[in-house]
Amino acid sequence: MPNYTALKAYAAQSEFSGQTDDQISAAANTPVSVAVNTPIGAVMNILLTGGDWPKIVQQSKGTGTDIITLCAVNAVALYGQQGQASDPIQTSTAAVAAAFNGSLAALESVSLVSAASVASITALQTRLIAPAATMGFNSVTPSEIAAARLYG
Repeated sequence: MPNYTALKAYAAQSEFSGQTDDQISAAANTPVSVAVNTPIGAVMNILLTGGDWPKIVQQSKGTGTDIITLCAVNAVALYGQQGQASDPIQTSTAAVAAAFNGSLAALESVSLVSAASVASITALQTRLIAPAATMGFNSVTPSEIAAARLYG
């Protein structure tokens, strides 16, 4: 259901000061990169397909306390906690994304995860989404911008 209150707030942003309803509706309909949560199943598929998962599991069996072993242990634990569940990795939260990507970088630095796998997993963390869609609209027309200003 379209949210005219959200559309009114969107149109009132300072970046749209002095712009016409046509310009604002065009911006609302233009997809932007948005951070999203990362499905654990998709991550596992990439790691399994790329042949990285067996190396991570093997490293996780070590007894070291170095960052690489800890990252591997954490990866195995994460899969154990979430691999069978529908809960994604909360990469839409900047701190979680930073920690997750730091672990991937550490694993890549010692060839436990390939650069291709890292790139594929990182690509899962963003989506192109039009602001209109986040407010419940298929697309926003200039007349809907005008209506939102009056009634939103």
